[in-house]
Amino acid sequence: MKDPKKELRAREISKNIRCVVCQNQSIDDSSAQLAKDLRLLIRQKIREGSTDKQIYNFLRVLSKFFYVASIFLNIFWKSS
Repeated sequence: MKDPKKELRAREISKNIRCVVCQNQSIDDSSAQLAKDLRLLIRQKIREGSTDKQIYNFLRVLSKFFYVASIFLNIFWKSS
């Protein structure tokens, strides 16, 4: 981000979120595509004016979606 304060904020949030692909790395440290996508989403939310709390809530909802989607995908693949 061009604004150093916003970039620092994005990095701090990214350091607090664990990568679901790497699990032991933050999305700030991960090179997984999902981590890259989440970092972009965080920056987009900051540009839109979201607070840190709103961003964390958004990521929490998103992680629940990924979890439920993975369950359905597992069921689908087992049944086919």
